Amino acid sequence: MRPTTAARPAWPWLLLVTAASTLAAFGCGGGGGGDSPTAPPAPGGTPTTLSQIQAQVFTPTCARVGCHDNASGQAGLVLVAGQARANIVDVPSSQQPPLSRVAPGNAEASYLVRKVRGDASITGARMPISAAPLSQAQIDGIIQWINGGAPDD
Repeated sequence: MRPTTAARPAWPWLLLVTAASTLAAFGCGGGGGGDSPTAPPAPGGTPTTLSQIQAQVFTPTCARVGCHDNASGQAGLVLVAGQARANIVDVPSSQQPPLSRVAPGNAEASYLVRKVRGDASITGARMPISAAPLSQAQIDGIIQWINGGAPDD
């Protein structure tokens, strides 16, 4: 004869599922991709030069306190104006050293592109981690700049 057990209430599981769904829907501020809101298109159109990318993406989104500023330099990466290009172009990724952060002329081989798109092959979270994902126009601009040789302007 099998011992009987008291039925467990369903509400703990319902609460867990509801909480997980809510966190996934709002992205937890972790920038992990999924259904989190996308940043509005960059002002002034698609950024396609380093100066535009710096002004519209790196400075307002990445080079912030605790991220990729001079003091923090997460993952050894500083993206402040005047230093960003030297820290990304032909520099191996600290997370996946076989890849360059930016491989001039080859956006698909550039770890920066993979990180901002949130590709499955990345290590860690999609960037930016504490803000909405970049808009498609911003990502396209970075890709165009890299495929154009990642020139300094």
